[in-house]
Amino acid sequence: MNTGRVSMKTIVLWAAIGAAPTMSATGCSDARADHPPADGSAPQLEGRLHALEDAEALREVVSCYGRGHDAIFGDLGGDQSAALGILRQCFADDVRTDVLFFDGKSPTSTLTSLRDLVSFVEQNAVRSQYRSARNTPGNVRIERIAPDRARVTSSTVAPHYIIGGAAPLDPTHVDLITAHYVQDVERAADGVWRTRSFTLVVDELWRGTGVTPLPR
Repeated sequence: MNTGRVSMKTIVLWAAIGAAPTMSATGCSDARADHPPADGSAPQLEGRLHALEDAEALREVVSCYGRGHDAIFGDLGGDQSAALGILRQCFADDVRTDVLFFDGKSPTSTLTSLRDLVSFVEQNAVRSQYRSARNTPGNVRIERIAPDRARVTSSTVAPHYIIGGAAPLDPTHVDLITAHYVQDVERAADGVWRTRSFTLVVDELWRGTGVTPLPR
């Protein structure tokens, strides 16, 4: 017997179309709300709900790269287990990465694994004497290619802080790196979206000079 209670899934589906079950004078919902509309819109709404869930998961792939990128700087010269642990949530172990600089038309580096990608970022950080970085990609665009495949593009302005004086008013430097990313993403057997092919394009590099306002 229908007691007039509405499932959470039903509430979400109704919310998606801006409708809601009517309430009786006793405060109970109309029992008909738990039944799919006769026009078959419930399956369509469920499909839209799944599409929204996928879109959120695909945006998380971009955020995941930013977090993993920054974690690399916390373990320069170490085993990078923390960064790898983060990045394995959104990258395949055998991901292919093409790195391009400025207006280059062909890659300056091609990497064939996730470890190679982490090593590339780490080596560049050590060579440039970076202490830390903050990469928060945005401007995300998602193109669905197939039910389990998508192309995700994004861009970033990432400050990279250079090792400098630790005392207040000691001069220090920061590199602002603007870049954009293209990630070809697939849903893996475990249901998680992971990057299979990654294109990293460095668009601009600007170095600024300032002072350390507080002791480190």
